[in-house]
Amino acid sequence: MRTFLFYVHLVVGLAGGLYFCLVGLTGSAIEFAPEFSVWTMPPRALAVESGAPLSMETVIAQIAPMFPDRTVTRLHFSDAMDGRYKITLKSRLGDIDQLAFVDRTTGALLGIEPWWIRWLRELHYYLLNGRAGERLNGWLALVLTIECLIGVVLWWPTAGQWRHAFTINWRGRWQAWNYDAHQVIGAISLALLVVICVTGAYFAFPGEVARVLYASLREVPPPRPSSRPATAVTAIPFESLVRKAEAALPGGVATSLDPALEPTDTIRVRIRMPGDQWDVGRSQVDFDRYSGAMVAVHNAAAFTSRVDRVILLMMPLHYGRFGLAIRFIWMVTGIVPSLLFTSGCLMWWNRSLVKYFRRRPIPAGLPSSAGTSSSDRRNTS
Repeated sequence: MRTFLFYVHLVVGLAGGLYFCLVGLTGSAIEFAPEFSVWTMPPRALAVESGAPLSMETVIAQIAPMFPDRTVTRLHFSDAMDGRYKITLKSRLGDIDQLAFVDRTTGALLGIEPWWIRWLRELHYYLLNGRAGERLNGWLALVLTIECLIGVVLWWPTAGQWRHAFTINWRGRWQAWNYDAHQVIGAISLALLVVICVTGAYFAFPGEVARVLYASLREVPPPRPSSRPATAVTAIPFESLVRKAEAALPGGVATSLDPALEPTDTIRVRIRMPGDQWDVGRSQVDFDRYSGAMVAVHNAAAFTSRVDRVILLMMPLHYGRFGLAIRFIWMVTGIVPSLLFTSGCLMWWNRSLVKYFRRRPIPAGLPSSAGTSSSDRRNTS
């Protein structure tokens, strides 16, 4: 069985190694993309800082015509925006969301997310192939999970060898320390790699995973908040809904508002409660888009459903949103698949390919190395 698992580990690692490197490196590259996007935006003009902010409806009306192929799905207005809106624009063509930054006082477009960050996000999330690429990402994330688990089975030390299992012998030949480094790096990063892979697979199949969790834990899925279509539509200022949402969750701070897009959609205000490390906040309040009535209040800290608690952890666990130091560890972990792939290829070369080339017969007509001068060998090559 060990020999079988070894060859499975070898074949999967060689066949999918480049993909694992790609996803890991792009994930590391976009770990601090939100902050970088904000840092690259030009500062607001000093002359308008004392002016009253425009209403959210006015800002949406001004920005929407600038992006005719996209729809505004979120206005992010947390303190980190420094008087700016970060607006999420969903594409009608199926590609990744575009982020735009707008001055809250004038409604002027300050800039959009750098193209290379958006390209890296689309590569990491969708493999540049929309929903099909996202689902493929999910399946391959599960393959990488299995690859990690097989690796720890092969590495698992016998009694009395645990200290050696976490040691790299730097004094030996490069083949020896490369072998040790492959095992030690894999063992140390195993748990975190598995967490990142499993949560990544969830993003590709959120509905399927939720159904499995509700069925296995024998919980009833909560009803989805919705608006009741009405013929008479009341103009509801978004700012008033933000104030109501903060009043519904005392101690929380509103960070963003999601406008309703479909007739039955609600207007959702996201709230960041004390201790929530997710910048957008995992708590939310939903309002009827026609009457402005409060439809649902979800306090992430008070959820009793085990399924809801698991699902709420998926996003922070995947991105390491538990503080700056943890995010840095997550970023470094994204480099690990490249290190494992490189060291694994070197082990494969030293274990198999070198022996193969040594056993390979010399073609007829070419002189053997024995009895041949160095100059003759150079001329022959």
